[in-house]
Order: sequence, then C-alpha cells, then structure tokens
Amino acid sequence: PTAYAAFQLYDDKLIVAGGQSAAGDLRDAYIIQLSDSLGVEITPLPSLPEPRSGMASARIENVLYLIGGRVNGKLSNTVLSLDLSRPQKEWREETPYPNSPFLKLVAMANQDESDTSSGIPYLSVMGSFTGVDEPDQRVQADVTYMTYTPQTKQWQTYKIAPDDPIAAHGFGGGYASRCEPSFSGGVRADLFVTALQREKDLKAAKAKGNRRLVKKLQAEQRAYLSHDPAWYGFCSEWYSFDRSRGRGEAKSGFHFDGRADAVYLDRFSSMMDGMLIGGETMPGVRTPSIVIFTTACDPPKFHVTTDPNYQ
Repeated sequence: PTAYAAFQLYDDKLIVAGGQSAAGDLRDAYIIQLSDSLGVEITPLPSLPEPRSGMASARIENVLYLIGGRVNGKLSNTVLSLDLSRPQKEWREETPYPNSPFLKLVAMANQDESDTSSGIPYLSVMGSFTGVDEPDQRVQADVTYMTYTPQTKQWQTYKIAPDDPIAAHGFGGGYASRCEPSFSGGVRADLFVTALQREKDLKAAKAKGNRRLVKKLQAEQRAYLSHDPAWYGFCSEWYSFDRSRGRGEAKSGFHFDGRADAVYLDRFSSMMDGMLIGGETMPGVRTPSIVIFTTACDPPKFHVTTDPNYQ
C-alpha cells in the first residue's frame, strides 16, 4: 500500500517512484505495464538515493524529474532525475530549487514558447506553503512560480503579487495539464495556512503537555472540518502563467469541481480533452468519482417539425 508517490506516463507504461507506507517513506521505483494477457508486469528501476514522498514530478522525453517533497521525513528543495532509456546510470542530483521547501508542489514539462527556434524544454513548477517544518517560523502561503531548464541547470523564480489572479490559490495538491502550461486543483491559500499552523501549534502543545491549549486547538480543528465542501474553496478553474508579464491568467470556459490531490490526465492533444480521477472534495474526504471533459463530440442537432408522424 502506497500513498504520496510520484508517477508519470511513459509511452504505454506507468512510472512510480517513492511514496509513503505505514512503515514510512519509500525508496522504491518501478514500471507498471499491462501484459498481452492483461496481467500486470512490474519492472524495478534503481531505488531512490533516500526515502522520498509527496514530491512533484514531470517528464521531459526520456528523463523523469522528482521535485521536492519529504526526504527522510523532512521537507526538501532537492531535485532528482533518471534517464528512463538508460536507468542503469542511476538517479542524478539536479540543482535544488531556490526557495524554502514547499509542502506541496505541482509540476509539468513544456517547450519554451518564447524561443520556438531552439525549442528548449523546461519544467514549470508551482509551489506553496513554507514554514511547515521550521519550529521558529510561521506557516506562509508563499505562492511561487518557478522554471527549471535542465540544459543549463538553472532555476528562475517569479513571486506572485497579492493582486495576482492565482495568489488566492495555493495549488497545494493541485494538478497540471501536459498539453498547456496550466494548473488547477488544490486548496484555498488563506484557509489552508490557518489549518497548517493549527496542526503545527497542536503538535507543539502536545509536546509541552499544555492540555488546555491542546483542547482548544482540537475544538478549532473539529469546527474547521465541519463545513460544507464549497466553503473550503478548492480550486476548480484553470490558470496559466505569463512569464513575460510575471502574472497568472485564468483560462475561461474550462473547469471541474474543485478537488485536491486528484489525478488529471490529458487524453488527447488538448487540455480540453481530459479526465479528473479521485481526489479530495474537502479536507479528509475523498471521492472515487471520475469526471471526463471532452470537446471531441459535437452537440446534439435538433430538428424542429410540425409533422405529428415524425420521429
């Protein structure tokens, strides 16, 4: 049983790396593929250098990237890569991202639209929520857009202004479209910051044996989890980021029900043909439902007639 693993599609195979079990974080990495007899074939990949879970992942051609997450139980800004065409070369360390470790990230790979002549591929990463592990820091919704160019091993960061359309969305537990540099899903930043800080304070109060504070924080936690799903404002809209302007932009006309930690898969060549699988509809409440959005089908054509025998 595994949670919080990274996964990426690779041709007709599924790559899985890391994750968490009841015994703690995992180093496992493997390929899952259906056999001709519709059985499942599992092929091991080199183990991760250290146990890791909750990281973002993306794939550029044959290279898989794991970004951040928890390493040995502590949030990290480190990045790993593995050449899937030559896995015997083992995992390589990439340049760490230049920010305090984020609790949640979402990543995707895309081509540089501003330089179509070179077509240099890069990673787009959206991060949020810092200070979760640091005892002397408050939790913050440090919503940040970052890009990483493997060819130069350089990161570039874009701080999100308070009035930016994406500033209110932490995109913690969000998902991305492989066809366009767009993000969706995840939690409302201000509410989740409060919840994370309360969890942090509760842990500290228990360690100090402060029963009165523990009781107070536990009551606040129960109240926080008692609202209807809509109250939590999980993101349902899609947003892109214009690097030339340094601002996010809402993509109109395409949204799902708001969910966190769901799986989104582009089915064809456009983000307008996709599947949203599972996820949370509110904190701690998961759904097994699958939503399919498609523009491949024409709307039904109606014929109006006064002929009573027409069917």
